[in-house]
Amino acid sequence: MSWRTFLLITAVAFRCSSVQLSGIIYTLTNGLQADFTYDVCCSYNGSAPKPWEIQLKLDDLRLKTVPIDESTIGYRFKPDQLWYGALEFKCNWPGNGLTKAVISMYSLLETFDCFYTDIKTEMECSFHHFFEGLTATRLSLAMDNKYKAYDISMDDNVVCFKLPYPANLHGLNRNFTIEIDSQKQVYILNDIRMRKPYWPSNEPLIEQSRLGICVNFGSNAFKNSDSYEWKVSLLTPDPRFRLQEATLVSYSDAGFEDPKDVCFKIPPYINDTIEAYLDVRFNHSLSPWTNDNKYLNYTMKQLVPNMPEFLENGFYYDPNKKMIHVFWLKLKDLKFSGGNLTYIVVTDTGKKPLHQGNSSAVFRDWDSLQPATVIIWSQNSVGRSKKNHTLSVPILRDYKRRQPRNLQYHLEDHTLTWDPPQEEEDLSGYYIYSCHAHTNSNNFCEKTQEVPIIERHESLNLWVSRGFQAGGGIAKGGG
Repeated sequence: MSWRTFLLITAVAFRCSSVQLSGIIYTLTNGLQADFTYDVCCSYNGSAPKPWEIQLKLDDLRLKTVPIDESTIGYRFKPDQLWYGALEFKCNWPGNGLTKAVISMYSLLETFDCFYTDIKTEMECSFHHFFEGLTATRLSLAMDNKYKAYDISMDDNVVCFKLPYPANLHGLNRNFTIEIDSQKQVYILNDIRMRKPYWPSNEPLIEQSRLGICVNFGSNAFKNSDSYEWKVSLLTPDPRFRLQEATLVSYSDAGFEDPKDVCFKIPPYINDTIEAYLDVRFNHSLSPWTNDNKYLNYTMKQLVPNMPEFLENGFYYDPNKKMIHVFWLKLKDLKFSGGNLTYIVVTDTGKKPLHQGNSSAVFRDWDSLQPATVIIWSQNSVGRSKKNHTLSVPILRDYKRRQPRNLQYHLEDHTLTWDPPQEEEDLSGYYIYSCHAHTNSNNFCEKTQEVPIIERHESLNLWVSRGFQAGGGIAKGGG
């Protein structure tokens, strides 16, 4: 009496008995990958022995198997056991009978990808493996069981190769088969995951506005901007964070009327030159990004400066000296804004300030019985800002009665305190400004920072270093 046994390894749960095989064999229905579970089955054909008489061992360690049918036993395992060497499965039966199968590391494949562009007639593919002795002669690579791989290269644990991919094949899903010795892995990739945009041969047109920068490769390149997703990485002056992702905006938000390929805001740290890297992909979460990014180097045009803005309720009136202080936000003096950044401050009656700094000005002989409007522009070597900002100053006849009193800064605990004004009707809060004391005068501040309104009777802690002085507290709604 005689019988024959076989080992079958499959990714389909315990279906070994349905396959009629003889002799010593191991096969991988779907290959081995780390995220799958596989079954090892030991079977025989003949009248004896029975399933409970057969042993399945892994490296001489008997495994806890389950009977599949009257002639087959099985064991389930995960391929992560393969990380530390080959696995040798043995099937033993009475009479010292033995059949075995050895599974090696190279059975594990990861990150299989293929890419193509519309202007090429070939496809590039790659995958990772875990077998140091793998050679190209042991590989068989094909697409749709028809197109064979060429230009196979190996670097450490990465295999790269090319496949013919003429234009008439574009746009469809594809099957890729990888065989290593007798083991096989089949991958199915849809077209979305394989198709990449390509960079045109021409250099793009770069346009700058006050609101942003736009890049355009021409009408025949990226025809529909909604079909693409962009990333813009800016080279920063900070060596710790050399690349920073730019904030993308639409072409209209960037101040342009005609569509552009991609637009982004000008970051505050940019001066003369912008260095950026562009990446693009089709507008789908599974689409791959371009292999190489596009480098841009753009010298900024000098522009007139932005319009400065007064702080909300940004004035302080000193009735004893009949002087009024006005405060605005200082602009960043960027090189591309032109040199010699200054401010023009004047009232609607033509009155000019006695003193003026980078964020404040002082007018003397102020007529508190008349309302007035203060106007501000910025100006540089290129010209004056296109727009101005205005600050309305009401009649200040009762201003002193509506000012906070006894304003004090306490060095011991860095606390600013005051008493409420004499007239508290309709009082809802305060405006507080802290300023650098000017070196030549105590009448105005060079730098101003607005502190949000705080509710009445609530104390305020300000961290003020030496050289600072507290700006006047201004009663909200005072007039």
